[in-house]
Amino acid sequence: EMDYINDWELTDRGHTLAGIFHESDLLIVEVMNRGILDNLSVNDLVAVLSTLVFEPRGGDNGGPPRWPSDLVRQRFKRVEKVSLQLQDMQREKGMHLHRAPNGGLAFETAGWASGKPLSRILDPDLTPGDFVRSMRQLIDLLRQISSTTTNDSLRQVATDASRALDRGVVSAAAGESI
Repeated sequence: EMDYINDWELTDRGHTLAGIFHESDLLIVEVMNRGILDNLSVNDLVAVLSTLVFEPRGGDNGGPPRWPSDLVRQRFKRVEKVSLQLQDMQREKGMHLHRAPNGGLAFETAGWASGKPLSRILDPDLTPGDFVRSMRQLIDLLRQISSTTTNDSLRQVATDASRALDRGVVSAAAGESI
């Protein structure tokens, strides 16, 4: 139905899905396959992908997200649409629903990727530990995308993005358990 398997063999899409290890793996691969991550800058890519990684504590939605650019807001709307379609399918099949995307860290993530210091971008409601944990998860996801995508441009931007995020306290936390 979704072209991940054909005659008991993984398709190219299936191989991509097999290489993404995330609670929203199907959503991520669908977003990749639909071109939602294509033609984005490093800052915009990390902002869009942060919506698939960030999970506010205690169910707090944190109010409306701040978007680093209108393009990120538009791409998030497309991610949200795919998410709702997948949740409908999951509901119909009696499957566990993936967590909905959340834009609560998009602005801060783009700021961090652009080289701004943590003290200038950290929202008062977000602890440094939560920020670092989210960045480590995002770096991991970017590396998975780099290694699974067949899109050379996306591979390069994802590689550059993981490097842009992996600095300062985020880099220092790499050896710690997250």
